[in-house]
Amino acid sequence: MLALITLITLGGAQAADDTLTTSENDSSRLTITGLVQANTCTLSSGSKEQIITLSNITDSEIKGKGIAGGEKDVKIFLSDCGADATAVVVRPWGEADKNDSSAFKNTVMESEGGATGVGLYFYPKDGTSKFSPDGTVSQTSKLKSLADNILIYRAAYAGTGDNVVAGKFSTIVNMNF
Repeated sequence: MLALITLITLGGAQAADDTLTTSENDSSRLTITGLVQANTCTLSSGSKEQIITLSNITDSEIKGKGIAGGEKDVKIFLSDCGADATAVVVRPWGEADKNDSSAFKNTVMESEGGATGVGLYFYPKDGTSKFSPDGTVSQTSKLKSLADNILIYRAAYAGTGDNVVAGKFSTIVNMNF
């Protein structure tokens, strides 16, 4: 492709009859390589963009920084996993809460009725560690090859300060695979 582009840009050097003349010894050899893999899965269309609705919760249930409540499972479906698909690395990321960098920020502004003092903790299913909005925490999940797989995570409201004011809540968790 580069040779073709070069010929086009150097077109002014052609003979007057628009015939390109080359030496008998001019030639080109292109080696094109790639890899056909069997270690991939397809992210199911219903998992690409989801709206997860957490249960309603009272402000007193999550009052205090680091207090979580209202947990809900979040499922990601992978289909058509290849014969060599054995694991996937997942790295969630998003906007951090200003008072708790391990919580995803409530994106509903207070002026629009948004809750304050609340964020979201996003966990691997085991719930022992939290993903970080800055994308520095990842998890490797084992996969069954030649099968569909379900990755399960947990989301929970999180108090991000001593005062929680009731209101609407929304956040975005992006996931890189």
